[in-house]
Order: sequence, then C-alpha cells, then structure tokens
Amino acid sequence: MVDRRWPFVICSLQAAIALLMVTQWFDIRDRSLGTVRAADGAWRHQASNGASRRADWPTSVSILRVQVPTAPISNLSTHSVSCPIFSGPGYDAKRHKSHDVSLPTFEAPFESTPRPPLLAVDAIPLSDVRLLAGSAFHAAFETNLAYLKLLSTDSLLLAWRLTAQGGKWSPGSLRLMGWEHTGSELRGHFLGHWLSASAMAFAATRDAELRHRMTEVVEELGKLAAAHGSGYLSAFPPSFLDRLEAITPVWAPYYTLHKLLAGLLQQYSLAGSHKALEIAEALGEYIGKRVRRLAAEKGLAHQFKTLNQECGGINEALWHLASLTGKAEHRATASLFDKPCLLGPLAAGQDALTGMHGNTALALMLGAQRRFEVTGEAHFTALTQRFVDLVVSKRSYATGGSTHNELWEAPGQLGHTLAHGGARHEHAESCTTHNMVRLVGMLLRASGGALAYADFIERALLNGVLGTQRGSEPGAMLYFMPLGTGVSKRKPQSWRHSGWSTPFGDFWCCQGTGIEAFARLAEHIFVEGRGAAPPELFVLQLIAARLRWRRAGLVLVLEADPPGALHPAATPGLKLRVERAAAEGVHAAIAFRVPSWATSPSATLRQAAAEPPNFGGAGGGGGGGGGGEGASGGSALSPVESGSLMRVERTWREGDEVSLSLPASLRTSRLPDERPKYRRLFALLHGPVVLACVGCLRPLLPGGTEAELLEMLEPVPAAASAQLRTLRRIEERGAPPGTLLLHADRLWLREGRLPALPLSRRRGGSDLAGVVTLREVAGLGGGDNLVSFSPFGRPGCWLAAPQGGSGGQVELLCLHRGVQPSPEQARRASWRRHDPLLAAAHGGFQSYESLHAPGCFLSTAAGAEAGASSATGYEVGDELATRLTPVTLQRKPSGEKEVPAVKRFAALSSFEEAVGAASYPAAAWFLRPSPGRPELASAVVWPLSEVID
Repeated sequence: MVDRRWPFVICSLQAAIALLMVTQWFDIRDRSLGTVRAADGAWRHQASNGASRRADWPTSVSILRVQVPTAPISNLSTHSVSCPIFSGPGYDAKRHKSHDVSLPTFEAPFESTPRPPLLAVDAIPLSDVRLLAGSAFHAAFETNLAYLKLLSTDSLLLAWRLTAQGGKWSPGSLRLMGWEHTGSELRGHFLGHWLSASAMAFAATRDAELRHRMTEVVEELGKLAAAHGSGYLSAFPPSFLDRLEAITPVWAPYYTLHKLLAGLLQQYSLAGSHKALEIAEALGEYIGKRVRRLAAEKGLAHQFKTLNQECGGINEALWHLASLTGKAEHRATASLFDKPCLLGPLAAGQDALTGMHGNTALALMLGAQRRFEVTGEAHFTALTQRFVDLVVSKRSYATGGSTHNELWEAPGQLGHTLAHGGARHEHAESCTTHNMVRLVGMLLRASGGALAYADFIERALLNGVLGTQRGSEPGAMLYFMPLGTGVSKRKPQSWRHSGWSTPFGDFWCCQGTGIEAFARLAEHIFVEGRGAAPPELFVLQLIAARLRWRRAGLVLVLEADPPGALHPAATPGLKLRVERAAAEGVHAAIAFRVPSWATSPSATLRQAAAEPPNFGGAGGGGGGGGGGEGASGGSALSPVESGSLMRVERTWREGDEVSLSLPASLRTSRLPDERPKYRRLFALLHGPVVLACVGCLRPLLPGGTEAELLEMLEPVPAAASAQLRTLRRIEERGAPPGTLLLHADRLWLREGRLPALPLSRRRGGSDLAGVVTLREVAGLGGGDNLVSFSPFGRPGCWLAAPQGGSGGQVELLCLHRGVQPSPEQARRASWRRHDPLLAAAHGGFQSYESLHAPGCFLSTAAGAEAGASSATGYEVGDELATRLTPVTLQRKPSGEKEVPAVKRFAALSSFEEAVGAASYPAAAWFLRPSPGRPELASAVVWPLSEVID
C-alpha cells in the first residue's frame, strides 16, 4: 500500500491511534560511577588522595537509582514575583497577563565568593576522541562537517556587515533566506551556532579548511566590533535591545547574542582563538552595563520581566565567560539572567511546566547547571535534577524527545498529542532533544555518572538525534519529529514548507542546534574519574571511536555495534582494544556500562600477557577474574549484570582486548498515560531503538496483546536486500519512460522518469523508493526460470495474475503468517522470465509470462478489458503526483515482429531489471499478521532513525 505518510510508532491495544511510549527513565535499576557508601550512610566521592569528602549538594546518587529531590529547598528566603501565564517566543505583555506568586529567592546579582564543586567525573576533550568510519554516528558527523564547509563565510557575515556598515552590500555575497534573511529580527543567530559547531568539529578533526574559515570569521567579527566601539556586536541594531527593555514585542535579541557569545567562547576553548575571547569579554561587559543600568533605573523586577521573551541560554554563556575569566562582574551579570519564574517553582518543589515553551526553559536550565559548576550553589543542581525528572519521566516520548507544538503537556498526559485526525504532528522539537542531551550530560558528570543519565543519552541519540538528519544530505534537518500513524518527516508542518530544512533557505533554531549536536557526538562516549588512583575510564556509549587517554597514557580503540546497526540475528556489543601502551604496561581501571536493555550479557578479556584481572562491579575493584574460555578465546569475566557497571582493573598492555556481548530483544514500552483511552498504548523497541512501522496506516491490534504483536514479527532475511529490483520500461528502445509501482494493492506504471531520491548511506528511504521496489525470489510455483515478486513493504504478498486471466490488472495476493499458498495461488504468483520481447542491446532486460495464463505477459499496454481510465491525481508525496497507467495481464498478439501491433506490445511489455531503488536497513523485521487477524495488513518495521522520507 502506498501513502505519503510514514508511521513512526506502532501499536495501539484499545485506542484508534498508534502512539509512542514514555519510559520512566529514572526509575530503572542504576549504578553510579565513582561513588562509595560511608559508614554513616552519607554519600561521598573519592578524592584524589584516596580519602573521601562529603558531596556538597543536597542530592543523593543511589547505587540503585537516581534519587531526585522533591521537597522544597529550605535554606532560601522567599519573595513575591510577577509571573506571566506564558513566556517565550511571541510573548506580549498585553496578551499574556501576569500574577504574583511567592517564590524562593536566588542571589542576584551574585556577589559572593564562588566555591566551585569538585565534580566526580570529567569529560574527555573532543580533541582526544575520533569517531571511526563505518558507523551511523561517523556518517552523520561527516555530513554535518560537509555542511559547515558548504556555507560561505561571506554569506554568513552579510547581515553583520550590513548592520555595521549602514547597508553596504559585500560583493559576491549570497543572501541567506529564512531566519537569516537580512530583514529577519533573528538574523545572526546561525553564525553563532556555526562558530560553536565549527570549533567542535575542528577539535575532533584538526581540519585545516575549517581552521581557515573560522579564523576568517573571527577576524571579521573583531573588525565589526571595533567599528561599534562599545563592545556591542550583532547582526541587528542595539534598538532591538531597547525594545526588549521597554517590554515591547521583538524577536529574541538575547537569544541571538547567546548564540554569538557561546560560539566565541567555543572558538577560544576548543580552537585556541584569543581574539574570540577578547570579543566575547567586550560583549559581556556591554551586556553587563546595559542590565545594571536597567536594574538601577527600573528595578531588578523589571530586568527579570524582560526574560519573559525567549532569551536562549544567555545566562549559560555568561556563566561560561565568568568561568574562563574569573571576573566577578561577569558572574554578577550572568545571575541577572537566571529567571525566577522558571527556577523559583522548581526550588519550591512545584511542577509549573505545563503549557511552558520547552526550549525557552531548557536553555535557561543549562545556565542553572552551569551556575552550579561555577559557584558551587548546591540548590541549582538540585532543581536541575528535579526539572529533568519532570520532563523526562512524565512528559517525554520514547525517543527521548518532548514537547508538542513546542509546549509541554500536563504530566502523564501525552496520549491526545498523538491522536490521528486533526492534530498537528509537531512532536518533539529537535532543539529540545539536543539541549536535553546536553543538560543530562552535565548532570551525569555532576552526579558521579549515574547510569540512568547515560541510558537516557543513549536513547535520545539513537532515536531523537540521528533521525533528525536526512541521510547524507548536508543541511537537511528536522524541526519536529512527527509521531503517530500516517505521519511523514517530509510533510509540511505549520508554516514550514517541509519537515526538512534546506541548506540555504531556512536556518531554523533546530538547524542551528542540530549542527552543534552532530559536531559533538564524540563527547558522549567516555568520561574519566577525576584524580582517581589508579586512573579510571568509563565507557558509556556504543559508538565506535579511537581515544587518546592522556591521564593513563593509553590509546584505545572502541569497536561498537549498537542495536539497529546489525541484523537482528547478530549480537550487539563492543570490543575495546589497547592500541598503544608503555612497554611495561599501565595500571588503570576501565568500567563499561552494561545497558539495562541487554539480555544475558557476557564479557571476555583477551590478554596480551598473562595476568589475572582485578574485576568487579560499580564502585570498586576486586572480585574474581572469572573462569573458563570466552567465545572469543579469552577469559570469561563474570558476573556481568544488566543495568550495571563492569569494571576491570589491571595492568593494560598493547593488544589487550575486552569484548562485551549485549544481546537485545524486541520489547514494548507503555505510555504512562492512565486515562482510559490511552492507558494501554505502547511503543515497540529493539533494545534501546524505537522502531517505526513503515506502511502501517491504521492502528494495530485493537483489543490485542503485546505478546501477539511480537509473534507477528520476523527478521528480514539477510539476503533480502540483494533480491530487490525496480522494473522500468526500456526507454532507449522507443518506449516512453515509466516505472512499475504498487498502489492500493494493484500494480501501476508511473509515467515519466523518477525524481532524484534522498542521499543516504543505503539506497532509498523515501516513500517513492519503497513503492517502486520489488523483492524477486524463486517462483512459488516451482520449476525452472520462474520468479515471484513481493512488494518491498508488503511481506507475504505477491504480484499475482488476475483470476480472470488476460485483460485484468495485476493485483496483490497476500498470505498470512504460517499459511502456504494453494497450487492455484502459487501459479498466479509465478512468472516465467523471458528474454525481452523487444530486442535490447544488453542484458538485464526481461519480459514476464504468467504461469497461470500461458501466453499472457505483464504489460503496460492497457487493453480494452482494462478500461480506458487511468489513476490520475494519485498522490503519495508531491513527487508521485503524476499519471498512473494500470499494469495488466495481456496476451501476446500473433504475427511477425515487425507488425506495428506486435512491436508496440513488445515495447510496452519489456522491462529493465534495475537494482532496487530502496533497500532494507540492517535491522528490519517483516510484520505478518496471523490468520486470526484478517483485517491487518503486512508491513515492514525498522529503526525510526532510518526513516528519511
């Protein structure tokens, strides 16, 4: 069945829609990294000298789960604050009325002595990690890198130059469109994203071309800042800030300044540009003078009212600036952007997120956690933990994404957002997912590496990040991740012309956060213990990479096969090999996250030199080394437990290798929406990978069970992609161009040539590619030279001759799981391959005679019996809105080859067997209903991230 909507979720037991499920992320069994329990019951983190110090924030990281504080923070005074019913993009003081609430008070301006906390684990610098070729992550990084280089620096700087030079146009500059149009009030934001993403990509590659482009942009920004003279620098005039301070509508000037400031600081931190830091300091001082003057003239409450407009993460950028410079004035300025109406309810133990604009809040929460890292104020990480719990456990979809139409729903009430029919499919804004991954990563380091946070990052990366980039098309990214039945990533959403962005015409916020997210993929794989003796490394994600572990003096190669990257019959897992070490070896500990989704995990250690390993669970070495030979020939490590850390401490030598086998299974996750209409809705996953049902246009299994669904799934045979064909008329021999495709359980010819298909690591991925692809197997009827054709997305169905014989349209014959074809059905679905009726210059051309009706051929020469009408106005995506001609069974006319009627029949009944326009992902399943479910159609299921329609 052909349709332009691609369903992204799969199962509804009772309701009439298909929905995704939210996972209770922080209720799972968990362990923390580098934490030990003291005799008095307090949680402490290991200090560098081996002693312990009490954790200095009022949260506890349990060895079993993340314990989120729920009680109000008691050591803060309260004050009355005026908070609007809505804040974010489009805020208007006249329309969005405010009300007074009593909330905890935070120090603003911050003037105390900072006491930065000692975080339990450190991030590994991006410059020390290289993604390895062959993985989806490496491919996504390379596509993103190509886009960073594709954008002209003159075009990126055009709006900035126009503002600084009074409208003087730079010769040869291409005007960017969308949000970067020279008339857009948000112009300039994307250059800030580009500065951040380029710095991260450069750190990960040392790419010389990127270095040249970055230097060029920073130098030009320095000249433009010098021309302003006050430290001010932007692509918009300072009058935008005047409008903001007057509480009049304006499109987010501090949002844009945040992107610029953050990008400059990344240029300094990751690319070593002192010029960038110089510009950033001057801009920070300019902002500080403005807000201090505003607070002095109109009061601090008025400054906080300006934050009701979306202001990005300007507080995070200013706290980052303060951490780099150590200047008190930058700390004071940053604190004036910590929004009381967002942070206060969290500190008071309240859930005020319903109806809130997700990304407005998330960007500011990144600033709250950064403030904790700079000042050591314990309540900021406590309320950040609470915020993450409220979003992830109660408002997030199975992909790790959240928000609907950019807003958060009431806790535990997501079912209606996925309803089919009338509701817009504007789910899971990509910005929100990208920023939540960053925030959870910050909490992971602050908490000592709680594995629940690592589990969330894995789920979000595999489902909510990778799938937002359109294959290998540079610059094509999603604003929303549409969910539900009959939805499409490419379908226009609200005011957007398409779900996918274009390289030069959009420059949405999610395109900006997207180029940063794909540039920083390598930062999620490893963390290391701070000051631990011996050095301690934590391997948290299944992403293939090479690591230069400076603290231990080791070079490690991580080979990883996550679920979704392998055939379902293969076993996910990893191998970590010591590529380089000192001759005498290096004593260190390496801990591996054993995911909670793994079933019966196991591990082996292959040693370059015999030495018993010091092996144990989370929080310590020790334990036995295990016994027996592992499957790879090394020593088996035991026990290995799902949802835990496997820690191996030993003297590591070149050639040492740890292998971790992580079997994954199909499973379901229920939506935590207890309303009767939605309480039995669930998503289908393979390990952590959310699966999409491609071709499921109606909800599955009304009144059925999850077990019944799982029984309907069978892995796509490994050889299936090699059997895929696309049949085209032989254009070069005089026949008009056309391609066979399936629509409404009938075979048609799509007139004309196929448009270009999306760029991807595999063939196809779009609606069009799928419907023009057939799987060719040995004929069901047996015998020599017989073939049968099964449509790409309809397993168990076969192209069959019409029962009436010649003249009828070729139709679909579908058999349920476990049902064998009758002899008549086998004959109808079998075709004898002939040399083409039309003489061809080379092989690969065929004609197909029906076994059911000898002498009758598959043909696009519609006879009188087929009727004169064709399917016009047919639409499964704009590229398919074209004329369709029925493909029928036609008897070969008698007569010599040169007879016009015979020649015409031959031209319209000969086809080129081209390689299939689509191919199956490595991980894919056929969904074939049982005979007891005659109302269900077969379909194909594969990872959501692989859908690039």
